[in-house]
Amino acid sequence: MGHLLIFATALLVLPDAPAVGAPVRTNIVLFLIDDLGWKDVRCNGGSYYQTPNVDRLAREGVRFTNAYAACALCSPTRAAIMTGKYPARLLLTEWLPSGRWNPKAKLREGRFVRALPMEEFTLAEALREAGYRTASIGKWHLGSEPFSLPQHHGFDINIAGNGHGAPGNYFFPYDGDWAIPTTGLRARWNVLPDGQPGEYLTDRLTDEAVAFIRDNGNRPFFLYLPHYAVHTPLQAKPEMIAKYEKIPEDQRQGKPAYAAMVESMDQSVGRVMDTLRELGLEQNTVVIFTSDNGGFYNATSNAPLRANRPREGTSRQTGFLASRRWRGNDAAKSRLPLSTQRGNHRPVPVSMWRRRANAPHLPTCKAQQLAITSRCRCRTSSWTHAHVIPEVKRTNPSCGARNRRATRGFVSPSAPLRPAS
Repeated sequence: MGHLLIFATALLVLPDAPAVGAPVRTNIVLFLIDDLGWKDVRCNGGSYYQTPNVDRLAREGVRFTNAYAACALCSPTRAAIMTGKYPARLLLTEWLPSGRWNPKAKLREGRFVRALPMEEFTLAEALREAGYRTASIGKWHLGSEPFSLPQHHGFDINIAGNGHGAPGNYFFPYDGDWAIPTTGLRARWNVLPDGQPGEYLTDRLTDEAVAFIRDNGNRPFFLYLPHYAVHTPLQAKPEMIAKYEKIPEDQRQGKPAYAAMVESMDQSVGRVMDTLRELGLEQNTVVIFTSDNGGFYNATSNAPLRANRPREGTSRQTGFLASRRWRGNDAAKSRLPLSTQRGNHRPVPVSMWRRRANAPHLPTCKAQQLAITSRCRCRTSSWTHAHVIPEVKRTNPSCGARNRRATRGFVSPSAPLRPAS
């Protein structure tokens, strides 16, 4: 049985607004943005990207200024969010469906799975058991047909969620072809078969999210909105791209098309928040905004962090938790320098756990101890992010946090640890 992240399950026991009769359950909206860099929003110090709606969330909520991803790749982080487990415990440490032994790799990865296991107890299942209506609208990337889709893991509604990590095109039709790693074969796919000519995917997913909120009635809901944006391909509305192309190149943080995608994503946040306000739900809704990993170095700049995978620039995240209830409270303006072990943590309040009732005891591994005690002091000038795969022989799982010689598959046995004295 799985662990659940306290950042979401704690919402079930937040104090409710005064009401006559039965207490009102807190609604939950979770924005998960793909490949959004930690400085790709203005509230984190950027000046190039236009993100007024995200910035408003940051002002009205709690900011986690030292938040890191569970992994520098899509699927492992998403699996961690859904289950509350370290990716290594799930045997899911690669993006799907590419989990494989690469014959050209210098080091082989440990055992892996090609989908989120059906036996895992997910966040959506927990909330549905608590009486919530659940919807996943957007990128899933944890398995594909005929099983291990959102509807198989606790979601009542699944729109555009499948095994694909990116759309073939951000404008309808959203299809494209993909070269399968290590084989050279090409496959055709479509993340959302229906639509209108010229329709933009970020807008379409927002339309579906707004419709879900409006159609929900008085039932408490969990809206999981994992946008495909701002993942490649870099495609945006021409008029938005033109605006950023007018900015001198030496003043740009990233490519104009990427900046336009960020702005469309921000508009999506604004539309959802406007809908909550219009329906009088803002007071009773907790909104979580984060990314699955850091920015894609070919599209944006992660400076002053090291840029490309698996370094810090692609694992440091943007993390906010906002609630109307906290407005005016000192906590709402706080910045929490929350930090946990690299390679084994979650977005937002990542180091806290809640066990499912009657769950069997799971032995604590060294990696989990590190998340609390920080006993492994391994930061050096070549500080990198390693996937922790305890099943691999000669690999100490505790060194997957921060190690000066790490590879994507597992930590090199030749990389010395420097434990705290």
